Amino acid sequence: MASVMALPAPVHANSAKEKAKAKAAFRKGIKLYDAENYVEASKVFREAYENSPHWKLFYNIAQCEAASRHYGLALDAFESYLISGGDDVPTDRQDEVRREISRLRDLCGDVEIEAPPGSDVFINDVKRGRTPIASGIPIGAGMHVVKIVRDGVVLLEQEVQVRGAKTVTIKAGAAAAPGPPEAKPGGETEPSAETEPAPEEMPASPEDLPPNRMLVIGSVLTAVGGATLIAGVVTGSVSRAKTKDLEDKCPDKQCLDPGDETLHDQASNLSLATDVLLPAGAAIAIAGVVLVMVGRKKESANEPNAELAVAAGAGYVGAAFTRRF
Repeated sequence: MASVMALPAPVHANSAKEKAKAKAAFRKGIKLYDAENYVEASKVFREAYENSPHWKLFYNIAQCEAASRHYGLALDAFESYLISGGDDVPTDRQDEVRREISRLRDLCGDVEIEAPPGSDVFINDVKRGRTPIASGIPIGAGMHVVKIVRDGVVLLEQEVQVRGAKTVTIKAGAAAAPGPPEAKPGGETEPSAETEPAPEEMPASPEDLPPNRMLVIGSVLTAVGGATLIAGVVTGSVSRAKTKDLEDKCPDKQCLDPGDETLHDQASNLSLATDVLLPAGAAIAIAGVVLVMVGRKKESANEPNAELAVAAGAGYVGAAFTRRF
């Protein structure tokens, strides 16, 4: 297909000035087409159509767009040619154009637009329609710039990769800004839920904690209890060492050196610290281990009403774990 159609007498009533502009643009388009300047030829053929619309001009526009490799625009123009021409299009020309449409469809993908009604859609700075658009806009495969404008405001502008025989959906919309809170009589403003969030209820006891929080607290308690036990073991070891040194110096528990009394006091203090640290560390560690067990049990089986009781004192430590069914 490498021909253009002659401009017939316009069907619509136009002024003499518009007809003259259309004829001048048509002749210019023919020259540009013959010079293989297809992009400019398409522009002046469109100018001719605006001044004196006629369905045959769609054929010339389609030829120029196809030669410029603007396959989506060419497809649009060929389809408009068949729709507008209807039965006036010769049968052999209809077959020819349908074959070209089939070829172009393989080279094009579709872009579906979802945007507020009344939005103008531009592809590569060429207006392709106004929303709502019933079907996809055909575009030649490749990278294209899609811009959606409504009331002079650009809602979206982005590059889009289009593939042959594929459909790409573009969504655009302007989010409405939230209005001010409704005013009460007297100028007071009703507080919103966002400005005054409801207070979070604190858990009453460890068993009411969510399982994941119980696991965290239990792990921390276990670590703290273990560290306390280690400290108790250290102080106990140091106390024993000092006590042994004191026994070696004072075999009959009679010490004349004042420094030995200081050594005795240190050993006593360390022994007392050991008596406190060991049961306290054990109690904390046991509490942590039990919380971890309860948390894991709740997480897996969702079993409520678990209770933990820990008792500790000088020289002893204990814990009781019960569940109600």
